[in-house]
Amino acid sequence: MTRLRLLIVGLIFAAIPASAAVLEVPQSGGDASGIGYISGWKCPPNDKITISIDGGDPIPVPSGVRRGDTAGACGNDGRNGFITQMNFGLLGSGFHTVAVRQNGQTFTTSTFNVTTFGTPFLTGASGAYTLLDFPTKGKRVDVDWDQGTQNFVITGTSSGPIPSPTPQPTPKPTAGGGCNSFGAITNLQRDCSNARLSGPQRPAQEVEDGTK
Repeated sequence: MTRLRLLIVGLIFAAIPASAAVLEVPQSGGDASGIGYISGWKCPPNDKITISIDGGDPIPVPSGVRRGDTAGACGNDGRNGFITQMNFGLLGSGFHTVAVRQNGQTFTTSTFNVTTFGTPFLTGASGAYTLLDFPTKGKRVDVDWDQGTQNFVITGTSSGPIPSPTPQPTPKPTAGGGCNSFGAITNLQRDCSNARLSGPQRPAQEVEDGTK
């Protein structure tokens, strides 16, 4: 009976991929921008986790983070996660590769594309946009620029028909033509920069004398 139990336990542990590891963010072939994370999970041993970007010096990463969704795969209490914050803008635009190591040995890598605004940290910018038909058709999502995360964040969701814009009144041309306050030409072709009519002009002397 004891031997049978030991055999069963041995088979269970043999079925567990103790070396299983996944780098979830950033995904290989994916994109990254702003302030984000490099994260994933690894079954034990999962201490002394470091990352190296583009062959640079190793950077220690917090590990042993509880990930209940990995408990079954690793056969433990789920303390298999690793995660560290990253300003991808510091890397510059283009493709980069991150290698994740445990005790100096690389166990997973990811090559991803970074897009920046030409600066590691954009300041003084603002903007808002509405995404149509997202996340499903007929839905709308409002996003605003957030300087702290260097990314757009969701500020609202809605559904239904898109509100029609309020029609603006059409400006009426002035009597006899001329230029309006925006320099637009009405009725007569006029050069508004110097207020002269286009085409042949009467000599100034004739205008003063009243002659033709």
